[in-house]
Amino acid sequence: MSDAEGRACVMAVVTDERGPPLPDDCPGCALWEPRIDSCDLCGACCREAFDSVALQPDDRVLQEHPDLIRHHSDGWRDLERVPSETGWGSRCIALLGRGKTDSPYRCTIYGARPTNCRDLKAGAVACRTARQRVGLSSLPPGVARDGPWASMML
Repeated sequence: MSDAEGRACVMAVVTDERGPPLPDDCPGCALWEPRIDSCDLCGACCREAFDSVALQPDDRVLQEHPDLIRHHSDGWRDLERVPSETGWGSRCIALLGRGKTDSPYRCTIYGARPTNCRDLKAGAVACRTARQRVGLSSLPPGVARDGPWASMML
């Protein structure tokens, strides 16, 4: 865990005290991951991890890219989905690329992306959840890939 005082293990401490300091490259626990600064090689939140991106009435994408919107009979609106290259699930229609160095993921509507997309920050809880669902991040202890979360995993 990184904070203003430096990295320290918080999992090993059961009180409010900080754990022992850790070097920046030390995996403090089984769920340790390097800091996620870029979506270029990930794209999990735009791929199979989530089924829908709900749209808010003031989202620019509604006016700027009406051809990418699904309108449901109950009034719900979200971004269109297309089959994933993995053969499992779907991905956002606005996502291009293959998540490789020579073909990083890119959002074709980045400037007009929906509020829900803007709010999802790299490395945040929703990002880590998406990464876990597509197998890019470790699952919490005791959660098996063939357990109750299996239907949400690749």
